[in-house]
Amino acid sequence: MRNKFLQVTLLLLSSLMIIGCSTTTNPNADYVQLSHKMPLSKVHQLIVKAGEEDGWIMTEFTDHAVLAEKIKNQSSKAVTVHFTEDSFHLSPDNSDLENAIEDKLNGVK
Repeated sequence: MRNKFLQVTLLLLSSLMIIGCSTTTNPNADYVQLSHKMPLSKVHQLIVKAGEEDGWIMTEFTDHAVLAEKIKNQSSKAVTVHFTEDSFHLSPDNSDLENAIEDKLNGVK
């Protein structure tokens, strides 16, 4: 099961990298704006915490992105969370995770 999970994860990562490299649209178009700016490390920490509290497996990816994975009833989903000091974006969209992250980030003063 672990090998299958890693294979699916690698496949999804490869797909996301290809899609990300081939897009020509504005990368900030679908970013959710936060109520206030905070250090990038704090945004990163809160996104990971929000995902874990919502049942996601959060994996470090880059300084500006983390991977979120969830397995439920023999199916899995993976989302890349890109973020800045004052915004974030999920690819592909996932409203449950987006709401959890937005609540966590906007709840910090």
